Amino acid sequence: MMDRYVICVEGPDRCGKSSQIKLLWKWLDKQATDFPIMNLHFSGRQEKEDSEVNFETMFNIIDRFEYSCFILDRSHIGEAVYAQKYRGYSGDYVFDMEESFNLRDFFLFTFIDEPENILRREDGDSLSEGKLENIKSEIEAFKNATLMSNIPRKLVINIAGKSIEQVHNLVIEYLTTN
Repeated sequence: MMDRYVICVEGPDRCGKSSQIKLLWKWLDKQATDFPIMNLHFSGRQEKEDSEVNFETMFNIIDRFEYSCFILDRSHIGEAVYAQKYRGYSGDYVFDMEESFNLRDFFLFTFIDEPENILRREDGDSLSEGKLENIKSEIEAFKNATLMSNIPRKLVINIAGKSIEQVHNLVIEYLTTN
């Protein structure tokens, strides 16, 4: 078991990220770590320059506080997906940015679901605008961005047909065996 975790939780809207983050908090809290646990939320901005500063800040915070565990509720992976699709610029710069930082303690969990399930949970606030084709392309883009990432430990989990606890158990098993 590691002493320090940097856990990135990614995926399209309505894929269970918040539910898993709550469970991860409880699990990390029980690990008797002497490190504080920090929850960070980073997302892109309409202007690429603002996003670059935002994600560089994220990595600098993690580097600076090397004696902390972090749960990233969205991170730079979402930028790689949403920048091109909805903001009009390429978010691929985040993969170059990863190379400048130590990713030794990083884990990337990307949650996906069947597009129809996501559509049923749509609340009108997501970027997909409740369109099935947008959701399908977001899922594929998240899978591709996860593969492109330099984070050494990464897992895509399809939550379809799984309970919140079953998904949580997959996450914990991966954390403790990798």
